[in-house]
Amino acid sequence: MYSLGVDKDQTPWYTKYVQDKHIMNVDETVALINVNISSRQFTIYSDTGNELVVDCETPDQFLDVFKVVRSVADIIDIKYDY
Repeated sequence: MYSLGVDKDQTPWYTKYVQDKHIMNVDETVALINVNISSRQFTIYSDTGNELVVDCETPDQFLDVFKVVRSVADIIDIKYDY
């Protein structure tokens, strides 16, 4: 189980989750996030061409992910589809 915060080697829990689940290779970075508002879907594109689709089941889930996306808007390109 993943606890919130950082572990003893100062690795954030979400980094451990991504590494353990092999969601994205740690040698790649996020290049673009496409936000599809009508389908409540986020598509994350890496600099190596991989993509990860995040489907939100509820409006609350969508808003939670959207807040995270907006928090990185100054360093990652974001495209919106309506």
